[in-house]
Amino acid sequence: YKDNGFETELDQNGGYLLSYYGEGEKTLGLFAHADVVPVSDDWILTSPFAPIEKDGFIVGRGVLDNKAGVVISLFCAKLLKELNIPFNSRLVMFTGSNEESGMQDIKNYLSCNQVPDFSFVPDTAFPLYRGNKGAIRFSAKSLKPFSKGVSLNGGTGATVIGSCEAILPFSEDLFSELLPKCNDRITVSKDGENIKICAIGISKHSAIPEGSLNAVALISDVLKDCSALNKGDRDIFNYLYNMSSCHYGEFFGIENNDGEFGKLTCVMTGVETNEKSELETRFNIRYGSDTNKDTIINSIEKKLNEIGFSSPDVSYASLPDALARDNKYAEATLNVFKEFTLNQNANSYINAGGTYRQYLKKAVETCTPDVLDKVLAECDNYKENVIPLVLKE
Repeated sequence: YKDNGFETELDQNGGYLLSYYGEGEKTLGLFAHADVVPVSDDWILTSPFAPIEKDGFIVGRGVLDNKAGVVISLFCAKLLKELNIPFNSRLVMFTGSNEESGMQDIKNYLSCNQVPDFSFVPDTAFPLYRGNKGAIRFSAKSLKPFSKGVSLNGGTGATVIGSCEAILPFSEDLFSELLPKCNDRITVSKDGENIKICAIGISKHSAIPEGSLNAVALISDVLKDCSALNKGDRDIFNYLYNMSSCHYGEFFGIENNDGEFGKLTCVMTGVETNEKSELETRFNIRYGSDTNKDTIINSIEKKLNEIGFSSPDVSYASLPDALARDNKYAEATLNVFKEFTLNQNANSYINAGGTYRQYLKKAVETCTPDVLDKVLAECDNYKENVIPLVLKE
C-alpha cells in the first residue's frame, strides 16, 4: 500500500496493517487478512508456499483465503485514486494476521479504533453475505482411559479431520482381525511392538461439512467391533464413531434447521490421547437464531456425561447475527451486483463460516475474484471485454 502512495501504518503488537485513502466524515472499511489455515501434506501441484500459475490461476496456500482480498482492497483504492473517481468518504483498508486462529487482530483494532460506518469483508462467495451463524468451539475428554499403549491422534484447525492415526500394542489376534479391514482409506501395519492404523478421509471446512468423511469415523468404525480389544476400548471407539460420523449434531440431540441461517452443523475437528491415556476431543458448531448457546451446551453436557466424558469446555462462542434483507447498505451493494451482471435474480445469504464481519456488524461479506469470474461467465449478458480486465489485470 505504501509503495502505491497510500498512507499506511503498521501496528506490530496489534497484528494488523492499516492503509487509508480519501477524506470525509463517513468511513468505509475493507477488511482482509494475510494469514492462512494450517498446511496439510496432500498438496499435488506445488508445495503450499511456493505459488505457481496454472491455467490463468495462482495456486498456493492462502491465495483465495484471503490474500486475494488484500489485493482487492489495494486495487479498489488504486481504482479510486488513479481514475480520479469522486469519493467523499475515508477508505480504511485493514490487513490482519490472526483471522484464522482467534481474530485477536481485529479485537485489538476495535479496542482503539472507531468502527467504520460500513465495511466490506472480501472473504466469501458471490454476491453478498449479510450475516454469520453463531459459532461454538468446545473440547471434552473421556473420563475412562484407553488401555495402556492405545493412542489416537488427528485433526488441525477448524476442519473435518482428514487424516488420523491410531497406535495399539501388537497382538497376533488383533493384527489378524484388522488386516482384512484394509482398503484404499485404511492401512494397517506392524510398527515395532505396535500396530499402526492410518485413515485418510475427506476434509472440508467445519462450517460446510457436506461431502466430507471424517478420518476418525473411519478408524473408530474399524476398531469399535474388534473382539481382540477389551470392552472399555471398544466402547470409547463406538462413542467416537457416533460423534464423528454425523455432521448435524444428531448424536448430541441438538439438530436444528433455521429458515434464515440454515442447518446447525457440529463437526469433530480434533482428537488426541493425553499422558493418562484419556482421549481428548474437539468440536466446532455453527448455529442459527432458532436455538441458543445454553440450549446447545446443556444438551451436549447431558449426553457426554451419559457416556463417561467430561462436561464440554467451551473455548469460543459467538452469537448468530445478520443485517436485515432490507438494510439500505446491503440492498445497495446487492443492487450494484445486479446492475453490473444484469442478473436480477441475485440474492443475499448468511455465511456458515466466520469472518471479520462478526465483529464489525455494520458490514457485508463479498466475493473473491475467481468465484465472481465463474458466476459472471454463466450470465447471459457476460461483459467479457470489461470484467476480465477488472478481475484479472
